[in-house]
Amino acid sequence: MNQALPLEPIFAPVPVPDNSLYLFLAMILLLFLALIWLYFHFFHHAKKSKKSSLEILRTQPFQSARESAYILAYYANKLSLDAREKKELEEILTLLAPYKYQKKSVQTPQQVQEKIQRFLEKVSATNV
Repeated sequence: MNQALPLEPIFAPVPVPDNSLYLFLAMILLLFLALIWLYFHFFHHAKKSKKSSLEILRTQPFQSARESAYILAYYANKLSLDAREKKELEEILTLLAPYKYQKKSVQTPQQVQEKIQRFLEKVSATNV
């Protein structure tokens, strides 16, 4: 009953490809690219948007009272303003508020245009 089983030849172990090193390197590369994207999206983009907002405000002629109100409300709030500049911006926006919702746009009063120019000079000096 105890028959000896025939011995089969022993082969060399078969190499099994292990791609875990490549997967690990791919994960590190993706993490690195995600960090670079986050940096440029949040930090670099914020600096760029402040500069571009200030440049848009500088080049705007502010002839139309209605457009001036909307443009100042949108772009000036993107700038980093201190308390005095925020108060001055609120004054300008309250002066332009009656013109904001009119169908026909009228020319911005000279007094308001001068206030806008002074405000932009102050903001340009602090946000350079």
